Amino acid sequence: MEPPPAQRQHSVVLEQNVPRARAPQSEPPDSLFIDSNFPWEEELHVGCIEWRRPQEICAKPRFILDGATRMDVCQGKLSNCWFLSAVACLSLYPQLLEKVVLPGQDFVGAYDGKFRFQFWQYGQWVLVEIDDRLPTVRIQRNEEAAHNREEYELLFMHSWKKDEFWSSLLEKAYAK
Repeated sequence: MEPPPAQRQHSVVLEQNVPRARAPQSEPPDSLFIDSNFPWEEELHVGCIEWRRPQEICAKPRFILDGATRMDVCQGKLSNCWFLSAVACLSLYPQLLEKVVLPGQDFVGAYDGKFRFQFWQYGQWVLVEIDDRLPTVRIQRNEEAAHNREEYELLFMHSWKKDEFWSSLLEKAYAK
């Protein structure tokens, strides 16, 4: 049975407004995931902003270090204290946090550069996958540091622990 004309028109309009996912690009073996569907990277490729993976920011990155707490959430250059507050509150409820920040993810073992989060939207959980590249700026603390490893500072939400990245990656997933 065919739907009435008004319902057919409504379906067509909905389908036209839904962005189509890009075809997955094949990646060479041993390469890390690059999210070709992240909409903001091109817009943030300006000036001194460099997209870096956590291994380029610190020597031994960890996804969650000693449990996720409200202290892991520090505001960056973006004025989104509402999001920071929501994430800090979320960290107080471990069972709910595990629904959003999926357990078992880290930068060791089966690390592939891809991180997964879920958000409750319109009555259902929506899975969001991102790569782990984050917007940074290069910093130089002193002349000695300039001769050693380059140092980068995260632009947006981050943990006070320089080697922990769950809050930064959660913010990126929410932006997507």
